[in-house]
Amino acid sequence: MKLILVLLAFTTTMLVKAQTTNDVWINEFHYDGLTNYGESDQNEFVELVMKTSIVNNSTELAKYSLVLYTVGSLDNVLLTPGRGLPYNTASIIYSVAETIYPLSAFTSCPSGTVGFTMLSKPMSILQDIPAAMAIIYDNTIVVQLLSYEKSFNIAPAPAGGAAAGQTTTLIVNTSGQPAMETALTPVNHSIALIGSGSTYSQFTWEDNILRTATPCAVNAGQTLAGAALPLNLLSFTALKQGNSAKLTWVTSEEVNVSRYEIERSTDGTSYKTIGTVRAAGGNGEHTYTYTDGAPNTGKNIYRLKMIDIDGKFNHSPLRPLNFAKENAFVLSPNPAQNKITLQFDAVINNGTIRISNQQGQVVKQSKMNGSDKTDINISELAAGVYVVEVISPTFRQLEKLVIRR
Repeated sequence: MKLILVLLAFTTTMLVKAQTTNDVWINEFHYDGLTNYGESDQNEFVELVMKTSIVNNSTELAKYSLVLYTVGSLDNVLLTPGRGLPYNTASIIYSVAETIYPLSAFTSCPSGTVGFTMLSKPMSILQDIPAAMAIIYDNTIVVQLLSYEKSFNIAPAPAGGAAAGQTTTLIVNTSGQPAMETALTPVNHSIALIGSGSTYSQFTWEDNILRTATPCAVNAGQTLAGAALPLNLLSFTALKQGNSAKLTWVTSEEVNVSRYEIERSTDGTSYKTIGTVRAAGGNGEHTYTYTDGAPNTGKNIYRLKMIDIDGKFNHSPLRPLNFAKENAFVLSPNPAQNKITLQFDAVINNGTIRISNQQGQVVKQSKMNGSDKTDINISELAAGVYVVEVISPTFRQLEKLVIRR
């Protein structure tokens, strides 16, 4: 009898651990945008990807929910550690219904890929200040806990709910910066995963200001792949070597793997094959290298297309490199406190620098003429998120700036 109980306990434990981002993950969302001052944001939503087998199992689907957490507006202004509370406990104006969203209440849409379904729901409650979204299973298991704009701790039990005491994972873009939207973001924009794969870890977040939202559809620049190939990609790196890009990847357990195609993109949407490396095969570790001797000027995004002998394939995670383009600038430090520096790749003649707040109001403006570098004093600006915009007769560039006090 004791052996049976032990086996049952072990089985139950294994079932709980099986709920991961291999099954469901947050795939796209929109929370802030360009509006008239005082108006609510438009077209806010959250989209998830879930295995169709779970969506079609009403009993299992009913166990999943999306829970919204916030640091609270006062915490954000004072930049103190966030309270990390669900919306309904962070403020009396929110109800439980505006905090916990059963996934069964989301709209289900075909993904176009066998095995996956898109789940989408309008969510006008999403906050402009740092906040988090958690996928919760059976009211106890945290499948995913992501935050935007900054990472923070969820409040201890019982106030913090299922994620009590945990630290959020900050969403970062392909440049490694916090992915975020501002009051200057178009209303049809989104923060979305790009790349190719069959699990969350194989994709990369993008918040390009030109990105168009695709609620209830696979994201532009995203491919949901089928079953994983029989190999382990242990690592994949991209490093600049002068004017070349050196790609290195390490694999193991290559079974029936045919080759690796190296793909490159400038926008994360359209990719071009620039080279092919044959697979060594076998169960041991294998190290491969490929050098791109002619990268594009500006942004280069690399990925591996891993192809088996039957033609099936998966893509690796993305690896971005930037080879400076004329007139591009680097903003540092970011986040900043009292001063920022704009370092350009060429001398700027007749350029205007504007810093705008989240309401779209220009709070600081200066001119550039005949220089490739400028320092700007921001000590008088309040803590928050801003947009730094440079306009010249030949180019326009925007960068997000976070000011902390």
